[in-house]
Amino acid sequence: MGLLEERKVISREKRASTITAYQGINKVLKEDLSVTDIRQRIRTFSQGNKDEIIYALALLSRIKDAPVIIHGAIGCSTAELYFYKGAQEGTWYSTDLNERDTIMGGDDKLRKTIEQVYYKYKPKIIFVVSTPVVAINNDDINSIILELEEEFDTKIISIYTDGFKTKAGINGVDIVLHSLARYIGEGSEKLGAGAEEDDFINLISISENEKAIKEITRLLEKLNVRYNTIPQFGSVKDIDNARFAKASVAVIDDEADVLLNGLEEKFHIPAIKSTVPIGLKGTGEWLLELGKALGIQNRVNELINSEEERLRKYISKKPLARKKVFLDIDISAAAGLAEFIEELGGEVSGISISHIDSLNRNKLKELSKEVFFTVGDGQPFELANILNKNKPDFYIGGSEHTGLAAGLGILPIAVNSKILYGYEGAIQLIQAILKAEKRTGFAAYLAENTKEPYRESWLKKSANWYIKQEVK
Repeated sequence: MGLLEERKVISREKRASTITAYQGINKVLKEDLSVTDIRQRIRTFSQGNKDEIIYALALLSRIKDAPVIIHGAIGCSTAELYFYKGAQEGTWYSTDLNERDTIMGGDDKLRKTIEQVYYKYKPKIIFVVSTPVVAINNDDINSIILELEEEFDTKIISIYTDGFKTKAGINGVDIVLHSLARYIGEGSEKLGAGAEEDDFINLISISENEKAIKEITRLLEKLNVRYNTIPQFGSVKDIDNARFAKASVAVIDDEADVLLNGLEEKFHIPAIKSTVPIGLKGTGEWLLELGKALGIQNRVNELINSEEERLRKYISKKPLARKKVFLDIDISAAAGLAEFIEELGGEVSGISISHIDSLNRNKLKELSKEVFFTVGDGQPFELANILNKNKPDFYIGGSEHTGLAAGLGILPIAVNSKILYGYEGAIQLIQAILKAEKRTGFAAYLAENTKEPYRESWLKKSANWYIKQEVK
């Protein structure tokens, strides 16, 4: 059965043998992922993690012209306060289910909320995100959608996120992409006239910030390649027009896997698979794969030579010589960044990732056998323990843990608002490293005057204390 023939996408654990709990060296992790029956581990204590609903809402909030209805208790939608913070566009509603609704059902509230959204905005598409409350009370969302779609001139797409059937938050992205792939082209009469078949590619963006995408599109424009950016930063019309592209390429393949395969299955649009465009090597390889697929190798080679010449003065100084770096980003980006750090003279002493599976395990081949890995989303107590023992010079990761690193005397570099990808990303990262090195005194001051949030008894224990082999 094809990927899109299923009403719901199969969970990451079943589809790709996703691991969400692990600590150890790369060599052992590769061995774990090479067997047919994956040796899963579980956490007997978890401080907190982003579930699939958070991942789904994060992606949906960056699609233009598409209101989002969170069908559940008001708490299920509070993440949207963060995702829409400072945004000029974006609309979201909550059905605000109460205790009675969890027993009797919230069908009426959902119907009224969809009607309210439709009459106020007259959108071409509305997303309805289910939550654990709905999974428990078993609301018949599809019946309501079918009824209202007949009445309204809009497409209503359900996003089934249960919140407790998977430990891999990335599964929320898969659910959104599966729903989008299934509905592309299906509601074209309601979306209006689509694009005529033309000479452009789909650029699939899932988690990159807008600055990073601007750097990728800058390179595409230099190559005279027309592109359609989806689903992030794209409109409903852009997503529907994806069916007319001559090829699809993602910034990070494993994140976009469902949409890449869905477009190939449904519309026979070939997927261009490559490495992640980070650093000189990674960006060059990504562009070369694109050039091969589009038959523009000469243009690509000229662009690579021109851009790399611009970077040589930064690379030659080896700003990370004799420095240890700890990475806290997902595996595909971490593998590309690790190579770039070595180009800068540094050593990656450890990597923290949210998950790893059959879709991205090949990235482990690019890394040292002895590099330390911790796998898990939202476990700062483990990260504090690891950093305390690892003692790197630099921490590169999300802003949520930079304070933790700085309190341990480690120079932090937050990548949330940085480009990271492409050649401009390489320059920006080098500049951030040089800037951080000028502020070693501040990090030392924090280390001396910051009280650890965790007891010394915990910091002395092995960081994998709560990670156990799963017993079936």
